[in-house]
Amino acid sequence: MDGHNLAKVQTAETVWAKVRLPGVARSARLPLSMSLTALTLVLAAALQPERTVITTSEKAVLLVGDKAQDLSAPKGAFPVAWSYDGAWLLLARPAGSGAWSSWAVEPLAAESELVVLSERGSLPSLSPDGRKALVADAAKGVVVITLDREAPKLTALLPAGAAPAWSPDGSRIAFAGSAGQRGAFLVADGPGAKARPLARDVLVTALAWSPDGRTVALVARGKATGDKRKVVLAWPGRSETRTFAETDFDGVSWAPNGLHLLVRQGGVWGRMDAANGEWGSVNLKGPVIPQWLSARELLGVEEGRAVTVSLRGAEPTLAPAAEQAHIPAGSGEVRAALRLTGIVVAGGSVSPFARAPRPRAGSIRLQGTIVSLDLVDDRFELDVTGVLSANGQEFNPVKPVRQAVSWRDDTRRLTAAGGRPLRASDLTLDAEVAVLARGTGTRADAPLEADGVFIGVPAALETRVEPATRGPRTLDYDGVSMDPVTVPLVFPMVGRTSWSDTFLAPRGGGTRRHHGQDLMAPKMRPMVAAFDGVVSFGGTPSSYSLSIRSDDGWMAVYIHVNNDTPGTDDMAGGERYAFAPGLRPGDRVVAGQLVAFNGDSGNAEGTAPHLHFELHDLIGGGKLNPARSLRAATKVEAPYYPAPARDLRPASNEVRWDGVVTSVDRERGVVIMDSIGEVGPTGAAKATVSPRTVYVRLAADARLSLRTDMERSVTLDQLREGLYVSAVGRRPEPGAALNASRIAVGISMTD
Repeated sequence: MDGHNLAKVQTAETVWAKVRLPGVARSARLPLSMSLTALTLVLAAALQPERTVITTSEKAVLLVGDKAQDLSAPKGAFPVAWSYDGAWLLLARPAGSGAWSSWAVEPLAAESELVVLSERGSLPSLSPDGRKALVADAAKGVVVITLDREAPKLTALLPAGAAPAWSPDGSRIAFAGSAGQRGAFLVADGPGAKARPLARDVLVTALAWSPDGRTVALVARGKATGDKRKVVLAWPGRSETRTFAETDFDGVSWAPNGLHLLVRQGGVWGRMDAANGEWGSVNLKGPVIPQWLSARELLGVEEGRAVTVSLRGAEPTLAPAAEQAHIPAGSGEVRAALRLTGIVVAGGSVSPFARAPRPRAGSIRLQGTIVSLDLVDDRFELDVTGVLSANGQEFNPVKPVRQAVSWRDDTRRLTAAGGRPLRASDLTLDAEVAVLARGTGTRADAPLEADGVFIGVPAALETRVEPATRGPRTLDYDGVSMDPVTVPLVFPMVGRTSWSDTFLAPRGGGTRRHHGQDLMAPKMRPMVAAFDGVVSFGGTPSSYSLSIRSDDGWMAVYIHVNNDTPGTDDMAGGERYAFAPGLRPGDRVVAGQLVAFNGDSGNAEGTAPHLHFELHDLIGGGKLNPARSLRAATKVEAPYYPAPARDLRPASNEVRWDGVVTSVDRERGVVIMDSIGEVGPTGAAKATVSPRTVYVRLAADARLSLRTDMERSVTLDQLREGLYVSAVGRRPEPGAALNASRIAVGISMTD
């Protein structure tokens, strides 16, 4: 099969048959030409209320909120998939001998029409953008049918094949070979592409892509499976496969987090661990694959009723689906249920590299994340997660491969529309890029020369709409939400840091998942508030942490705050070297304000110092990947601090010291403060970025001011531990005390 030329051919033949159906008024269609502002309003409206299709022994019922609409679908048809824009619903019913009849319908269109996809073929597969259906038809081979045209026509893709399925980014198609060409194959969805082997010598009857597009799960049998129908995992670019448990159904689906597969054994559906093949029942039976609502929740059918299954506890817990109550009387026994769980703007892609140019002869395409950047020698280092060769072969390493890349004056910045000369300012640490380079593979001895660099932007994620009032999020077993979000932030560390996206990477020998991003930097590097909010402290002297709660329901968590005396690893630094001077739990901070110092406390002892930074949603719930927010964050050159008396200006020969009083030495007549910053004659404030003790003496005629209003003379008895003080006087010699002529005090930096 992989020797076929698979150029797409437009044919005059159509497989569309139209049947007029009763419909409901469609409140909002989603034209692709809409502005983002208008689209935001439409999508926000379209997401409320939820839509569910339930098929019974008598009919198909569309439920929108608490209203039921007879869908008049072919009797016995099951719902297969909603398009991502919510416009189309795919339906199928058994046609005998493992074949299916399939249709597409616009259930909310004012004049809905039933479209025949295939009389005898595979279950239809919907493209990630929701605009095309992929079907292996017994008579016509593998075909693509566009769903957004007035009179779409069939597009031939393959002369033969079975069980085709799009990769999550829509750039590849996996399909099963015929009985005479046993195996599974990959083909790029483009003119002139050739199929390439994915798994050989097995008869494949079903397949499904993992959410990250790196693994394909097959239902297959052959010599490797003992001629029994089993689940087999295969990886593009790797020859090995893994064979797991037997299954009695030609179907499999992945959990949204990619950790589990839904597989049927003995007529019962179960969740199979994708790492070790362990299988456990979810207490659902029936001929239709249940729908994943989240990594820990399913929608299915049990004993003639629609149910949701929670997988959060030790045992699966079933509850009646809320939609069940709205099915009209006399509809018969429930056979299948499918819910629309979200809308993604059509035309987007979940891969930042989907639009990157393909390599030509003599070159390869590397894709990955920039982990170091040298703008003097015009080179960077890439953690490579994928390699694509000119002949279409691809390789996805189990662990990223470090590769140095250099660029020349004629290196291009590539875009979907063309390109221009690459500028050093185009490149940033942690950017996801695809590099077209000369050669046939990676090499450790020298940099690869870049002919072009494509800087990836995941379009579908960038345009995802979040309402101002966030609703409940779908959570995994450990409280993680997979929703992509970009929260406006100030980058939480000052100065140069290095990091790569390690969200959900295994930790503790695989016993837990990483819930944040590790920002690598030296000890005592200043940490700043990511946004305005209220601060809390956590942990013990062996493991300090800090969190900030914003007014709009976000929480930033800082872990591995320093606990060492500077220059040591003694774990005896205490709060003085952990948190910003004078900062106390319950204080209000502003974005960019110094809050703590970087360290290696807790389970980071023995590793390089770093900030483990987490982002939580206190309204919708869940721990979210902060990578997108960090990449878009504003970086500050120095921490900000709200001064006790901002209007107390020093004269041309003076300086103002701001700090928090730690003690008063009355015998020597000295106020001892932890410095938080200073202001020179120009009025420019400079925050203190490492713990520093300063000393202030009161001049004989020193005056106390409150908000710079001169009130009365001041004495040491009026100053006490914990007060925030601004002191103005002539700049002293290094190490000497400031002789203050004016003093302003407060009880916090934000008074």
